[in-house]
Amino acid sequence: MSGGEDKKKGWKKEVLAFLAAIIVLLAIFAGLYLYSGVWPPMVVVESGSMAHSSERSFIGVIDTGDLVIVRDQSSVVTYVEGYDDHYRKFGDYGDVVVYLRYGQEDSTPVIHRAIVELVYNASTSTFDVPSLADYPQSLWSHNGIQDGQWWGLGGVLELYDVGFRSQFIRVDLGALLVFEHGGFITKGDHNDLIDQNPQVPICREPIERDWVVGLAKVEIPWFGLLKLWVGGQYTPYGPGVPANSWTNLFVCIALIIIIPISVDLLEIYFRRKGKDPFAPLRKRNRNPPPKEVVVERDERKTKDGDEEKK
Repeated sequence: MSGGEDKKKGWKKEVLAFLAAIIVLLAIFAGLYLYSGVWPPMVVVESGSMAHSSERSFIGVIDTGDLVIVRDQSSVVTYVEGYDDHYRKFGDYGDVVVYLRYGQEDSTPVIHRAIVELVYNASTSTFDVPSLADYPQSLWSHNGIQDGQWWGLGGVLELYDVGFRSQFIRVDLGALLVFEHGGFITKGDHNDLIDQNPQVPICREPIERDWVVGLAKVEIPWFGLLKLWVGGQYTPYGPGVPANSWTNLFVCIALIIIIPISVDLLEIYFRRKGKDPFAPLRKRNRNPPPKEVVVERDERKTKDGDEEKK
């Protein structure tokens, strides 16, 4: 075979490999979309508002630089509801929701935990909070009174011993009633205040269900740091990201690069020794074992033949 034909064959292989890589990527994104039901199916966590430590990141907790796969689901379990059912996601009770502030499509999605749901009662201009009916009475009060009444609420709702930091949460219902709709009270696990705090609000209003893009379902740790690094938001081992997140990211990237190279080098080494370590595997894939043929003997014919000989 001429050198020109070799080059042409090699060029075709490279093109086919490139097309195969694109098809694999498209298949992965299509699979993620089918699972998620929303687009994009993943979000990058850009702050430490959901972290459980300023010094270290943990698998199973949403930290800065994590990729989170979001799934479209109509039901949301709040912290208050999850406490009673022992339902936990990402290190604490209740679901972590991804929502758009005021439902604005052009706003950056917020990924925080749903704490409690308020139901607006238009006839009395108050809030009902049905989930408090099953919540331990010692863990909440209304205007400082622990009487168990969860309907017709105004004033201030207090929740005690909330989250991994055992925080006191104050919900100013009076300030929220002016919006004349119910919704979720949300909060970052690491934040001191709820998102609807009137002094430093992330979103002044209760989060309506239509504003919720989906629920955080799966965490892919560390790999979102690549986007944040390229975008200039964070630098390796700089402030804002736990150091072990960068270390874990670089170790994972190194393994992704080193393992295939090591396999190729190992194959080259054995072939120089006159051995092919992958020969049994290739032989098995190319030549499946033949089916076993069972030949049944006709015993009657054999007996007749023996009699004729006699």
